[in-house]
Amino acid sequence: ARMPSGGASNTIVVISADPLVPVSAGGAARLFQMIRYLRGAGFRVELLTPYYGGRASAGLRKQVDALHVCGGATAMLRHWSKELLPDGIGRRLLGALDRRIKLSDARRRAQWVDGAASSFVIRKINPRLCDAAKPLLERLRPRAVIGVYAWTAKALESAPAGTLKVIDTIDIQHLRRARAQEAGSDLPGHACTREEEARELSRADVLLAIQRHEEAQLHELCPGKQVVLVEHAEDTRRALPSPPNSKTVLFVGSLYDPNVQGIRRFMDAA
Repeated sequence: ARMPSGGASNTIVVISADPLVPVSAGGAARLFQMIRYLRGAGFRVELLTPYYGGRASAGLRKQVDALHVCGGATAMLRHWSKELLPDGIGRRLLGALDRRIKLSDARRRAQWVDGAASSFVIRKINPRLCDAAKPLLERLRPRAVIGVYAWTAKALESAPAGTLKVIDTIDIQHLRRARAQEAGSDLPGHACTREEEARELSRADVLLAIQRHEEAQLHELCPGKQVVLVEHAEDTRRALPSPPNSKTVLFVGSLYDPNVQGIRRFMDAA
């Protein structure tokens, strides 16, 4: 995608709503590869992500020029309770606060779209992340803002005029459950409609596809949007020969429902 030119900032803001450290899934590996490339090309890359632990935040700071944490009251209470309160009291306080925050977030998501409770994409929107994005983007005025997955699209809306808004789609979300059912399985927790996904993706200027057939599907889903094919960029290594009589199979993947279902079907049927 062509970056805005002229007096535009040299900063790119990346927004991720999901845990990135430790890198235990393909999405995080892909994101860090992209960040390394952008920094190598001379851009300053700043990351906005939810809070999920001091050690993880330290790991993220090594990857980006600046890290911005959307923590909210829960993260602060979690640290405070560890230092000052007995475990039982701290856990009860955290539990009560978490429930209040989740209820508040669910109500705000429901205001954005009807049927939010039943939609995987809408349920994944983090209102606090959207709140944190607005002042950050206004202050930094970046050249581009990149959201990872469709549920970060809402956070891109507050980008200043002239900022290139990009979503790295990773998956075509509304097709995931149907594909699982076609394979004899199911992903009931991943249900969303084509219209819900198209509405979120349409908030961006540019959509990144990770496979060629998904590039075509995104063109159909969001006509008029620029779609760029950005396949995985990890270097491959020469395959090592296995012993002739080996009966060992190595399966590499994150602990993710389709992966788990896939390896179970392989063990049952192959």
